[in-house]
Amino acid sequence: MPTHSRCARRTDALSVCVGKVVRADVLELWNMDLKGRPYAYTPFCDNKKEIDGFRFWKQGFWSNHLGNRPYHISALYVVDLQRFRAVGAGDQLR
Repeated sequence: MPTHSRCARRTDALSVCVGKVVRADVLELWNMDLKGRPYAYTPFCDNKKEIDGFRFWKQGFWSNHLGNRPYHISALYVVDLQRFRAVGAGDQLR
């Protein structure tokens, strides 16, 4: 996250990929208690069974790797910018 932008004055940021359909109120994500974490992703929805074959995380390597944990989509997330910068999360993710 840039340190010298208009967003730098905010304490949180919300990112929504323009190619995604959001079927719930993003205010819930915005208000989420991150419990000291620098960012959080949303779990991917599983309620349309007719597209199960396209859910790569439900089979093979990703199914084994995730186990019982949900797949989190990176197209919708919230960031605590102050915490993100304080822990150098951008450097860790690179």
